[in-house]
Amino acid sequence: MPSLAIKNEDATNHFDEEIAASYAYTPFWWIGYNDIATVRTKTKWAVQNGYGGVYATDVSEDDAGNDCQDGAFPLLSAMKKSVDH
Repeated sequence: MPSLAIKNEDATNHFDEEIAASYAYTPFWWIGYNDIATVRTKTKWAVQNGYGGVYATDVSEDDAGNDCQDGAFPLLSAMKKSVDH
């Protein structure tokens, strides 16, 4: 499912702080995904626990064209900002 489908007007989006995961659902589908909040939380956890870094295996769904109005490459940007701070 394309990332932009998650912003569907009929979908309910939720970030579960206990498991640091985002998901969206309608009566017809459910999808778990990484968004800015999950990437930021997971990256901060890795840094705070002494890991040497983080990486992304696939950035093809990161918003290069700023279609979601969060800036170009919002997931990579969140990752970098979380490592830098």
